[in-house]
Amino acid sequence: DGSSAVIEHMPVSIAVRSTEQGSVLFINPKPSDDFTSSVQWHREGNNMIWSKFTPEQLRIAAVFSAKTVIPKSEQDRLTRALDKVASIIPVHADLELTNAMNSFDGDPRPVFLISQTGDVFAVACMVEPHLALAPVEAGIGRTDVITKIDNVPIRISRDLRLEKELARETVERLSDFDTFASAANQWEIEGYASMLEMLAVLRDLGKSVSVKWKKGKAFRVGRRVTGSDCKITVNQKNDWFDIAGDISIDAEKEIPLITILEQRTLAKGRFVPVGDDLFIELTEELNRQLDALECSAKLMKDSARVSRIGFAGLDGFFESANVTKGKKLVAEILASFAAAAAYSAPIPSGCQAKLRPYQEDGFRWLASRAQASMGTCLADDMGLGKTVQIIALLLHRAQVGPALVVVPTSLGRNWIAECERFAPSLSCVLYGEDDRVSSIENAQANTMLIVSYGLLVSDRERFTKRNWATLVCDEAQAFKNSATLRAQALAELNADIRIAATGTPVENHLSELWSIFNIINPGLLGSAEQFRKRFALPVEQHGDREASHRLRRIISPFVLRRTKSEVLDELPSKTEIVLPVELSADERILYESIRKETLDALGETDSKLDAKQRFSILAQLMKLRRSCCGRGLVIDAPDDVPSKTTAVLEKIAELQENGHRALVFSQFVDHLSILKSHCDTAKIPYQYLDGSTPSAARDKAVRAFQSGEGTLFLISLKAGGTGLNLTGADYVFHMDPWWNP
Repeated sequence: DGSSAVIEHMPVSIAVRSTEQGSVLFINPKPSDDFTSSVQWHREGNNMIWSKFTPEQLRIAAVFSAKTVIPKSEQDRLTRALDKVASIIPVHADLELTNAMNSFDGDPRPVFLISQTGDVFAVACMVEPHLALAPVEAGIGRTDVITKIDNVPIRISRDLRLEKELARETVERLSDFDTFASAANQWEIEGYASMLEMLAVLRDLGKSVSVKWKKGKAFRVGRRVTGSDCKITVNQKNDWFDIAGDISIDAEKEIPLITILEQRTLAKGRFVPVGDDLFIELTEELNRQLDALECSAKLMKDSARVSRIGFAGLDGFFESANVTKGKKLVAEILASFAAAAAYSAPIPSGCQAKLRPYQEDGFRWLASRAQASMGTCLADDMGLGKTVQIIALLLHRAQVGPALVVVPTSLGRNWIAECERFAPSLSCVLYGEDDRVSSIENAQANTMLIVSYGLLVSDRERFTKRNWATLVCDEAQAFKNSATLRAQALAELNADIRIAATGTPVENHLSELWSIFNIINPGLLGSAEQFRKRFALPVEQHGDREASHRLRRIISPFVLRRTKSEVLDELPSKTEIVLPVELSADERILYESIRKETLDALGETDSKLDAKQRFSILAQLMKLRRSCCGRGLVIDAPDDVPSKTTAVLEKIAELQENGHRALVFSQFVDHLSILKSHCDTAKIPYQYLDGSTPSAARDKAVRAFQSGEGTLFLISLKAGGTGLNLTGADYVFHMDPWWNP
């Protein structure tokens, strides 16, 4: 009928029950009427019960085919008869048997019977009054059982009340498994992990319970292993450290640490197989510590290889483990981390910016990590001043050596302007404007060399020959793909400390995070393939929250992220950010042709311009402004993707990722139309308003945006620049600022 059934074996027995009329005898289970079949089946609910009768048992069953009542006057004869058949069929009786046979007190302790089918385990809490008897339900049945051992009759007396009490106390200890309960004192455990959890609880109950396997390959959980059971050695090999050793699993046996790490990967939990039928249980603390070691290590043949930075999350492991070699080396590294964490750098005297409190915290965080040579990722929300915090750090480290700042092409000039404004004592050089070779060779202390990602790739050999005191990678999402040339060029650079700045460390896939960390802290997250197996696949495909938490624990010391909502009280009412955009080659050609055309039309004249000429110049200036917004606003270029649109879409994606909403203004409706088309393609939800929008539709769009519908509100400056009360956004984009600010 589609339902599942459990098949169980029931031993044959004679039951004797005392009544006022006398003793009632019956065979349990009752065989079929023909008394010829040795294997008998019957059904109890969803369970199929089978019993095997010997020929002698079948002959006895034929005598007691129905319930037989023996008068009280025949008690002695009954006792003698039961004595004779006890060696053939066990007898369960609730009357006093007075013959001189040996008597034993039954064992009242619970016994757990386990049957395995695939990865499902049926568990029943029973009692086994004597080894000569089959397990029975606790507290149910007859107080006296007669059987024979080596043809000698014995009587086993059960304490039904005690059996029931001990079973109740034991089952209460298993309350964590209530969701698996299938009946009273029975469970249907799904999966090896849950079964191991139950076996660990039963192990902790010690000799007060026993465990027996009826079906399946038996396994057990051994002792609980702590950090103090680990004996490890640490050997330095250049910039890497090999951690090896053994873990004691009992008084006489040790397992190599690397074997435990490899088995943990397969077991995916704190229960680790160390033999055909034995698992050890790692304490929660040791399991977390080995997690941190495994996740930041490359597993070699005999050791786990980690970088110096990888020690940052292993202090607990080294403190609890017995380090037999390399103890001084480990202590020095951990001490340097502790000193760095306690380090509070003063704001550099040359910093001309008034840092807000959260920016001071950010600077000191960067400085403390730099003190321990840790790579960092400053991931503050857009607009919170990542640049000024990093410039303060560059001032702090100015005397250590030259700094290299790698930026998108459009931001080079912005970094120069910010540096001149906030750190005039720093010598800032934009690579490519002067002699390229000398600008690298002459970089020294108090120098900041700024280079675009493109020029870094083309001149990578020049940059890799120098050692840089500080490497800064702005807009780190630019190298989120580790296979790109820019990511490979960054990985080849020699730098004492490395800083990545980005508002969105992860835009699409966790592999982007690995790419960033491969630059700032090489080796911390293992190889790309290890990272994919340990984190990317479990988190992205299976929603593994534990893997996500493990990754967060590993990277948290190296990532600082504040959102606008967290520091709202420290922010001014408005922050203005200028986003420079570099024209593409085609856009620059169009711009120059319009400019030249205008100059040619004016001719060479020193006379005062007349009204017509002034109007013509104004019209051409407008044409130049429109060409900067996109060639399609000036000429027929249907497939053109304007540089401005690309830049704005990148920022919009960053805002979306961080849960922000924005108003987007343009004075040109056709400029808005270009952005609108790209939003449709990218499936970015928006509201829209220009001069042709009917009044009712206008009000509807405003209400919709205010109620949370849409990430963006695209608005033409003339139609929506005044008279609208829009408070549903926390960012505003002016794609082409008006003539008069």
